[in-house]
Amino acid sequence: MAKISFRVKNADSQQYLIHELADKVVIDEDVLTMLEDSEIKGMIPVGVIESATGDSFCYDITDKNTLGQYFEFTVNKNTILTILRNLIYTLIELREHAIPLSYLVLHKGYIYVDIDTLELEFICIPVESEENVSIDIGGFFRTILAFVLSFPASNIFKSLDFSFRCLNLLECASKCCILPILSSAVGGVFGVN
Repeated sequence: MAKISFRVKNADSQQYLIHELADKVVIDEDVLTMLEDSEIKGMIPVGVIESATGDSFCYDITDKNTLGQYFEFTVNKNTILTILRNLIYTLIELREHAIPLSYLVLHKGYIYVDIDTLELEFICIPVESEENVSIDIGGFFRTILAFVLSFPASNIFKSLDFSFRCLNLLECASKCCILPILSSAVGGVFGVN
């Protein structure tokens, strides 16, 4: 997968992530229109900046906390389960809008969480790729769980049963227990049979 980079732009009290587009990229105009119109729940709306030096996508991240920042302060069983549930709901929402997972930036530093509702917002870069991009959703979930479990002072370790269940989930990486269960629950939405 291609490396994605952003630069942060501060304007007055606003903060934006800017992703500069490479020359001759093919933009998925249908998805871009939905993102510009804020039609997709769980996606940060995108703006397009056109300039003589090249086009860019702009995402308003003012007053947003990344998933990584959130877990630095709050880690407990309920928040982890709610975040995982919201991750799944957001991925289902994407599938319903026929948005490829390869358009998402699946990194804890670029997934934003509403502190009050624990709803998530992803950055979506609607650029088509000529190469066949495979997304390891199971690996993504394992990475998020490993990140959360890495906080030694977290309340989650007070419940050893829950901790061991999470660790067992991480251990079965080659079998990925999550996807078949989710797939059957939501009718093959993740492309796993």
